[in-house]
Amino acid sequence: MARARSAGQRPGAHLFGRGGAAGGERLRALEVLYDVCLRADRCAEITGELEELVAVHPLRERFHEQLMTALHRCGRRAEALSTYDRARPAGP
Repeated sequence: MARARSAGQRPGAHLFGRGGAAGGERLRALEVLYDVCLRADRCAEITGELEELVAVHPLRERFHEQLMTALHRCGRRAEALSTYDRARPAGP
């Protein structure tokens, strides 16, 4: 069942902060939601949310990818590259 969004509420706000067994499903739902937002050119609206998700789930590569894409499309290329540098594993 789809949830109605109140005015000013973030697209995935009702999915944040949930854990437990369904946590992985919620994270996957957020990934799909942000893919749709990127396709709809709503990049500026989702960068803050993606930054939060990257901080909370640093091993979730898809959030890093989505954040880099959103930042790049908003003209924030230096921040997109910085996100890439943080996501990349430290090498020898």
